[in-house]
Amino acid sequence: MYKKSVAIIGSGITGLASAWLLHPRYNVTLFEKNTYLGGHTHTIDVPETDRQIPVDTGFIVYNDRNYPNLIGLFAQLDIPTRDTDMSFGFSLNQGELEYSGSSLNTLFAQRKNLFRLSHWRLLKEIMRFNKVAHRLLENPVAVPDMSLGEMLDAHQFSRDMREHYLLPMGAAIWSCPVDTMLTFPALSFLRFFANHGLIDLHNRPQWRTVCGGSSFYVRKLLAEMGDNITIQSGAVRVERSATQASVFTDTSQHDFDAVIFACHADEALALLAQPSAEEQRILGCFRYEKNQTYLHTDANLMPVNRKVWSSWNYLATSQPEYANARQQMTATYWMNNLQGLDTSTDYFVTLNPYQLPRDEHIIAEMSYEHPIFDQAAVAAQPQLASLQGQQQSWFCGSYHRYGFHEDAIASAVKVCADFGVTPVWVKAQETTTPQPVLPLSIAGAVTP
Repeated sequence: MYKKSVAIIGSGITGLASAWLLHPRYNVTLFEKNTYLGGHTHTIDVPETDRQIPVDTGFIVYNDRNYPNLIGLFAQLDIPTRDTDMSFGFSLNQGELEYSGSSLNTLFAQRKNLFRLSHWRLLKEIMRFNKVAHRLLENPVAVPDMSLGEMLDAHQFSRDMREHYLLPMGAAIWSCPVDTMLTFPALSFLRFFANHGLIDLHNRPQWRTVCGGSSFYVRKLLAEMGDNITIQSGAVRVERSATQASVFTDTSQHDFDAVIFACHADEALALLAQPSAEEQRILGCFRYEKNQTYLHTDANLMPVNRKVWSSWNYLATSQPEYANARQQMTATYWMNNLQGLDTSTDYFVTLNPYQLPRDEHIIAEMSYEHPIFDQAAVAAQPQLASLQGQQQSWFCGSYHRYGFHEDAIASAVKVCADFGVTPVWVKAQETTTPQPVLPLSIAGAVTP
């Protein structure tokens, strides 16, 4: 029986999920430019005497409320997972101001904060922000096209509340500079915070992580597909006609019945030999932030007070020697806490350190790119559907929604539906209460 051929460009969760869903019915060829498969799912095995410690450096966690497709995939693959902690810590100028939101004890881990009126005002403003967020979500017409910065100005939130809480938390979530956070559409930002329990003290989702490192699920996907897919080196150009798509690498040409761009929007646009005006206009709306990432053991890139150590730690500085620090975000993930690593050595993953880890502590260095959801990007999201199927081309990736693992796999599921393939977990959901996958700008109360 003849099987149609499909090229998939990119081997992150979007590309791998697409390949896994399609491979029983199509001849699938996966193109990947990196030296490994998995994209942001990148586990590094760190040698320790007679064993190796698997440490995640990209995708680390998901939760039980906002990731239905990822949970469905993990259930199908029988991926072992465990509960994890998602605490947030803040450190300014290497100990000038530090706190963590885990408990009253960590909020006042620096006992001098008990006597700082500014710290009490910060806590009061956080509570006020939560109330304002709930009120605005009940009446979203009050913030139709406001950016986050405009919303904060309109409600007169202080500089301390912005700089020492809200913007660092948002920057750590979306891996972008604090100034970029101010350009995010306010309503989308508030909906995300509400969906993830970040404007409530209680009823927060339970976060989980993959046992043995997130790359375990990549290996499981590849093992299930086996010889039913072909893996090629990175694509450098894609030419299309009304009936086929041709993918070029540095050394060869491959012809297919269809091509799925499971890569960043800007990468997809750059690969197209003759993009349509619509493709240029829509895909051109998405920008990306490059984040230099280090796996290391240098505790100098953690809060000074160990009581403040959290799973996510935002490191801010106003010191003149780091004048460019505001143009990037610096955050350190404490991997022992996140992954429950069985080791006495503390392992950290730091994005964009304004002060590099000491050389003897660096284990690996990577570069990841994350989408920026400014108003242009959010306005373009509903228009992505108009590109699907044009000239035998489909587009998917986390940029279709909030930029996370669930958004990536959700977009892959939607594309695969166009090929007549629906995963079993979606079929199960359809027999109960379907939850539509909507673009970020019109998502309403639908969870990401």
